[in-house]
Amino acid sequence: MLTLLITLSTLSTLSTVALAQGAPDGTERGDDDSGASEGVFGSDISAGVAPGALLGEWPAPGLHGAFVLRYDAFIEPRDAPGVRMGLSVFGGRSVWPLQDSSGGVDAEGNEELTPFSFYHYGALAVMRYAPAAPWGGTFGVGFSRIDIEDYQGGPLGLPVFLLEGGARRRIGSDGQAFLDLMMRGGWGSAAGIEEPTEWSDWWLVQPVVALGVHLK
Repeated sequence: MLTLLITLSTLSTLSTVALAQGAPDGTERGDDDSGASEGVFGSDISAGVAPGALLGEWPAPGLHGAFVLRYDAFIEPRDAPGVRMGLSVFGGRSVWPLQDSSGGVDAEGNEELTPFSFYHYGALAVMRYAPAAPWGGTFGVGFSRIDIEDYQGGPLGLPVFLLEGGARRRIGSDGQAFLDLMMRGGWGSAAGIEEPTEWSDWWLVQPVVALGVHLK
């Protein structure tokens, strides 16, 4: 992640120098009112829902709802041609409906199910394909963390390797707003319940629908 940030900073510095040298009057691009892309950087903010499922030894089969907030920072403005690369940070919380956990069986032999909630936050390196087109692609890879407060035996912090991909639709004549339609998948591991000395796999599957705006 540190390498990615250093690379982004270097590319942005080189782009700024190139813009300044390329202007015919020695001024930086963006000083006129020609309507062309201004500046080098771009950023987005969005909010949406991410219903899905946590799969593993402890979560019971079922679905949960989730709310997510996200901020994206790019080294290119929103109407730049080609591929737009950047860094994304997000945070969210599960909401109704809550997924159940497997809590063993009661005296009658029925499985005991207890609803649980969790926080999910992380960072990804992202690419946006054809950002100036009405429809464009989006892809991200990174790491996140799922925090469950009422896990068996105490709180659980689950590291998750995360992948996501989907499409972005520009909204409005100026393309200032957008709609993201994505699929997110993740994998993590934690100590098993029945065998604490062995690691148990966890999986996260979430479709994401989010509305956002370009800040600059």
